[in-house]
Amino acid sequence: ARQKMRDAEVYDKTADNSIGVYAGFDPDNVSDFRSKQGFRVAEDSITPMGYFAEKGDLPMMRWLYVNGACTRDEDAGFFYYPMYTAASRGHLGVCKWLFQHGAAEDVHSVTLSGSFRRYTRDVSRWLILRGALCAADDTGDLHIGQMRQILDWSEESARERPELLKWAKEHHQTRSSFEVFLMGTLSPPTYSAAKLRDELMAKIGIPSAVDRILAIAPPDHCRLLWDDLFAHRVCNLAVFSGKSGILELIGDYIGTMRGREARIVRQLTELLPGIIAELEAPESDSGESSDGSDYY
Repeated sequence: ARQKMRDAEVYDKTADNSIGVYAGFDPDNVSDFRSKQGFRVAEDSITPMGYFAEKGDLPMMRWLYVNGACTRDEDAGFFYYPMYTAASRGHLGVCKWLFQHGAAEDVHSVTLSGSFRRYTRDVSRWLILRGALCAADDTGDLHIGQMRQILDWSEESARERPELLKWAKEHHQTRSSFEVFLMGTLSPPTYSAAKLRDELMAKIGIPSAVDRILAIAPPDHCRLLWDDLFAHRVCNLAVFSGKSGILELIGDYIGTMRGREARIVRQLTELLPGIIAELEAPESDSGESSDGSDYY
């Protein structure tokens, strides 16, 4: 690990930028700042955690972490904090590890912008489900302004629009289908003499005949009538009703989203068509700016 620190392809900020000599990181300083490109500007600074996150070197990141390195690097360059460098290179496993080890706050639209490409699609969708497009008020509502910016970030972002909508619709449909599937787990309705009469009336249609049947039928026969009338409404899955954890396990197995993730996907299916249509519409001559600068 210490040798990897020394061999890192980074520059000493005090060195002559015209000389492409790598300085490496100080192995005794897990928070060492170096230059990513060889420029003497704050935006170019990177720490070992951000550097090895970009490389996807999770074992090295764990070594840094246990030796005191921060997973956020708030003072690093604008695009060189660990979550961004990992996301931009498509290292989903690294992003998940960072999220679990103190960098959850770095899941936001700027990070998403670095992964909104075809070859990092799995990362961008993971970030979206973690709230990268949500407003900062913890409501779970998507921020329309941030959505516009990400979808209009670059030509590659534009190409990803229909793919994102397709993905959202597929997951939303999967959840809707699973909810229909779960309807079979509902228990039969509780026995009611009044409801039994209503059901028989719907079948026979003659009040006097229904009343006569109920008058002469013993209580156990009325129960049999009830079971026959409602048996077709309850699927065999009813055996799982009330069994804690089984239905959740089935849902997780088939990839059904729940809670906040399901809400985010539903909002995407509702909001994306309008936003995409707006972004793809011919530009107006009104001269109004649409660069989204008000959203940051």
